Amino acid sequence: MNKIFFFTITALFILSTAANCGQSTAEKTAASTLLLSVAAFGKGQYASDRLTGIHISYSHMTRYSMKSFTLREVNGEIVFSCHFYSEETEIKMDEVSVSPEYMQRMREITKKHDFASLKERKTTNRPFVRDAPMYNMTLYWPDKKYQRLNYWPDNGMEELENFFRELACKHTNKSVH
Repeated sequence: MNKIFFFTITALFILSTAANCGQSTAEKTAASTLLLSVAAFGKGQYASDRLTGIHISYSHMTRYSMKSFTLREVNGEIVFSCHFYSEETEIKMDEVSVSPEYMQRMREITKKHDFASLKERKTTNRPFVRDAPMYNMTLYWPDKKYQRLNYWPDNGMEELENFFRELACKHTNKSVH
């Protein structure tokens, strides 16, 4: 966000300088174009209401503690995939077509918890611990833009996971809580 702020201030400065110094129309147009393109990029580029998908996964020492959920738009169709265990019963679905209302509900959850503003955390140089839990999240936007995160945020993940479990329950007719 700091880059967007910097470019916006720069464009405003160029535009005001050009206007006050009697600069050419081409210079004014260039400054205006820069300002508008920066504003368009910054506004909504990574907004939760523009998400085209999300993937969350967790893994640990056993397959029974593993879980993975994906809801994405693929060629105009909303598809859901999951793989997890519920009371030692394996639940697995691969790109099952679901109603667009689920994409809207996912967007509402991610917007409520401001997932679009999350940034990847830098990992420190330390030995890889094989028995440590691994959390991953990937957010997808139009034009094949995505952001990978190596953690789950503190807020909203329980609500999102429960939403995905309910979705799996509706499509498998199994209790998944």
